[in-house]
Amino acid sequence: MINNGMFAAVHYTGKLAGGEIFDSSENGDPLEFEIGTESVIPEFEKQIVAMNIGEEKEFLVKSADAYGEYSDTYIEKVPLSEMKNFLEPQEGLVIEVMMPDGMHHPAKIKSVTESDVELDFNHPLAGKDLMFKVKLVEVNSEAKYNLSEDSCGDDCDCDCGDDCDCDDDKDKKSGGCNCGCGH
Repeated sequence: MINNGMFAAVHYTGKLAGGEIFDSSENGDPLEFEIGTESVIPEFEKQIVAMNIGEEKEFLVKSADAYGEYSDTYIEKVPLSEMKNFLEPQEGLVIEVMMPDGMHHPAKIKSVTESDVELDFNHPLAGKDLMFKVKLVEVNSEAKYNLSEDSCGDDCDCDCGDDCDCDDDKDKKSGGCNCGCGH
């Protein structure tokens, strides 16, 4: 049985409804995450917890249970003049935006007009059902994978100020860093 606090290591491939692969661990280390820390999609974790080591399975995670439905409430307009202080905005460009709480969040530039820049803060997979093919590689009492001597510095989505030992690609998948700050 896999309990909270244990580390599950899985190889996976994630596909969209049309068969397009949006992410995979097949050419690298497995994705490792701590059970019970909400570091992966809850339904993804629920499916993994029900597996045995070496077992493979495919399952669907509906958009509402993945990254939520696409919502216009996550679209914001910023004056073009304010944006030009930092960069030359281009439609489709993904940028990091510091929010009033000090956290950094990615935003995609949806449009650029003569006066405004429209930013889309929806997750890129919002509104999409996700199909996963997974294999539970192992379960450990402590982290074995995703350990790195490199520091990701400002790439962590937290304000803990620690040097975070993390693998940027894996952290983008899990939504956190491995610095021990809980973010």
